[in-house]
Amino acid sequence: MSTKPNALTTHDPAKLSREIRLADDALTEQRRRVVALSLTSAACMGVIALYQIGATKHVPEPPLPLLDADKVDRRRKSCPWAMRSSGS
Repeated sequence: MSTKPNALTTHDPAKLSREIRLADDALTEQRRRVVALSLTSAACMGVIALYQIGATKHVPEPPLPLLDADKVDRRRKSCPWAMRSSGS
């Protein structure tokens, strides 16, 4: 990583875009990690939303012990205030 200060040096849009994209200072690297984590969490929430609206019947999850989203979802205690639909 370079030690240049995190200051933009131009007002030209094309040069500014290049400067931002190619920056390798610590703050820019940290921002990139935050964006990557944000996109990952948005993708996870998208999968959950698809499951909740019935677009998918199973939530993929890592093969770890004690993780079973389908079992938790089937339990009445997981959402005791929920009303059963008339179709079930």
